[in-house]
Amino acid sequence: MPTFGPNEGNGEINFTGDNFREDFKGVEIGCKLGESIGQGEIVEPGKIRCVVEEMALVDEGEGLVVQLALNSYSWVGGKTGDVLFRPYGIMQVLPSSGPYDGFTDITVSGRGFNEDYAEKGRCRFGVESNYAIVDAEVLDYGKLICRSPEEFALPEGADEMFSVPFSIAFGDEEFKPWTLSTHRYRFYPQPKIEYAMPEEVRIGKFSEIHVYAYEDSPFFERKYHLLLV
Repeated sequence: MPTFGPNEGNGEINFTGDNFREDFKGVEIGCKLGESIGQGEIVEPGKIRCVVEEMALVDEGEGLVVQLALNSYSWVGGKTGDVLFRPYGIMQVLPSSGPYDGFTDITVSGRGFNEDYAEKGRCRFGVESNYAIVDAEVLDYGKLICRSPEEFALPEGADEMFSVPFSIAFGDEEFKPWTLSTHRYRFYPQPKIEYAMPEEVRIGKFSEIHVYAYEDSPFFERKYHLLLV
């Protein structure tokens, strides 16, 4: 347990059983989920804790076969009916940026968002020393939505336009359930529009409009192009 966790990260998996030993010289305890191998340790008699830092995501209804070896070679498990592990992970975050004031709805695409533990879903913005956590709503196995936090706490001396690591979790904190990937979310001050050109367009026709922001509250770029129908 647990039988689900992050596909990339430091999620911990506990194995319980019999005849667990760690006195074989020159070998280490290993666990195997699918084709991914992690290192384990005996934390108490009959209990092994293991971490697999990266593993493959699977389709809905599937899982990774769980195996264990006291010498990282002679694997136990892997037969039909054995325990399966269901990883979850992020493939895309849209939008990947939003106003510093928060309340932006963010769609997270990935896999492993199972209805069995959907009520535990949450998103985290930031690092271990400075972060904000919000609830997530699971739409289906490959998609969830969460809302950016209100007024994310700026690190001392930081610019208001900054990006932070973005992660998701479903499990209990004791199992280190957070994903660890390259996905980030960028906060920025809400720009203020100074004017738009042209000021009028014909209804029912595609038109190009140039929108300009004030110099003290700009867009990421000085000018955006909008198409209106």
